[in-house]
Amino acid sequence: MRALILLSLLAVPALADGPSAPAPSRAAAPSGFSWDEADAMSRKVLALEKRWKERSTKKETFLVTQSELNSYLNLTYAAKMPKGVSGVSVRFDQDRVQASGVVDLEQVGAPREQSKWSLRALLAPTVPILLRGRLTNQDGFGTLEWEEVRLSSLPLPLTALAQMVATATRSTR
Repeated sequence: MRALILLSLLAVPALADGPSAPAPSRAAAPSGFSWDEADAMSRKVLALEKRWKERSTKKETFLVTQSELNSYLNLTYAAKMPKGVSGVSVRFDQDRVQASGVVDLEQVGAPREQSKWSLRALLAPTVPILLRGRLTNQDGFGTLEWEEVRLSSLPLPLTALAQMVATATRSTR
């Protein structure tokens, strides 16, 4: 009986304030994505950033699901994605990672060659990209090593990926 009275007393202030304000409205998430999962991933990113800034040595595990990461990348982080990169999807397998998306070659700064027979001239401006690699975890640190890059269905050297990342993430300062 005392517990019931205590719960009633705790509920009175909450009821007096009225219903809580609704969350800001957002567009419905496209099929396969969830705002709740994107928000969960955002909280994990913020917690990791906070630990990094505080130089915390406390060991803590952050479980990131494939669905959380994909929702975060396509809903929350999409506006910060390098210009010309869209439709990103990540798939986790045992010790393996596969990432895919669409790249607009002109927006990421891929040079257009003069020859009409060059590889770049034969590709459409917007092409699918596929990356496959190995994910290793040791002592709480994850390392991602890309092993294969395909632009459309064509294999690319890993140096081409490094060049695309460098161009897409170059600071204007």
